[in-house]
Amino acid sequence: MEITFDGLDGDEDLELSLVEEGVLELKALYSDFLDKALHEKILFVMELPFTICRKLTIPLAADEVYSRVFLVLSLLVLPLWLCFYYDLFDSSVGASESSSGLPVPILMLLISGPISILVAKTTSSQHPPQPQAYAALVAAIGFVVAATWIDRLADNLVDVLELFGLVCGIPSYVLGMTLLAWGNSIGDLITNVGMAKRGLANMAITACFAGPVFNMLIGLGVGFGLLMKSEEAEEISVRLPPELACGICFGVLNCAMLIGTGLACGGKVPAYFGYASGTLYLMYIVVVVTLSFT
Repeated sequence: MEITFDGLDGDEDLELSLVEEGVLELKALYSDFLDKALHEKILFVMELPFTICRKLTIPLAADEVYSRVFLVLSLLVLPLWLCFYYDLFDSSVGASESSSGLPVPILMLLISGPISILVAKTTSSQHPPQPQAYAALVAAIGFVVAATWIDRLADNLVDVLELFGLVCGIPSYVLGMTLLAWGNSIGDLITNVGMAKRGLANMAITACFAGPVFNMLIGLGVGFGLLMKSEEAEEISVRLPPELACGICFGVLNCAMLIGTGLACGGKVPAYFGYASGTLYLMYIVVVVTLSFT
C-alpha cells in the first residue's frame, strides 16, 4: 500500500499517525540530503549513523526539534543505551544458583515499552507534550542522557588525543591545553560571540567566566571523586608542570587586564581589549609550545 501526503505540509491542524509522521520525517531527511552540495552529502552520510543513534536515545521536547516519532522511539530505546553506558548487558536481576535471572536490558525494555505507548497515546504530532511539566520532564531526561553521550565521547576523544600525542611525541597536557581546549570551547565561542553581536555584552562576558568556573569546580570535583572511588584511594598525587603554571599566569593576567580596563573606562570594555586578549592568547600558545619542546 502506497502512502501519500499531498498538501499535508500546509495543514497544521491535521493529526498524524506515527507511521505517517515517520514517513514525513524520512521525506524531509531525503529532501535535505538532495539540497546539499557534494562535500556536504559525504559528511551527511558519514554523520548519519551517529545522528540516528542520537535521535533514538535522546528524547527532545523543544518546539524547533520536536518529533513525536523520535520522542516515542527514544523513550523505548534509551534503556539500551544506558545498558551500554553502564556495561549492564551481561547483568541479570534475581539470579540464583538454579536460575540465571532476568537480563537487565529485557527488564528495562519491559519498563520503557509501556511508557513509550503511553507517550504515543498522550502526545500530539503537531506540538510538544503538554502541559509544561510534561515537557520539562522529557527535557530533564534528555539532558541526563545527553550528558552520558558527552561523557562517552569525551573518553574516546581523550584516548585519540593520547594516541596522537604518543605518535607525535607531544605531552598530553600540551594537547589538553590546545586541541582539546579548542574543541571543548568552540561551541562557547560561537555562542558568546553571537550574544555579544546582539548587544548582550554582559551576558557574553559572564558566560566566558562561568563556563571555566563550572568546568574547574564541577568537572574537576566530580572527576577526581569518581577516580578516587574507582581506585579506592583517599588522595591522588598531582603535579603542576611549567606549561600548566604558565596557563594559570596568563589567565590571571587576562582577568587583571579586564578588571583594570573596566575600571579605567568607567565600567565599559572597549573594542581594542579584544585584540589585546587575542594577542595575549597567541603569546600563551607560543610560550607553552616552546616550554614543551625545550
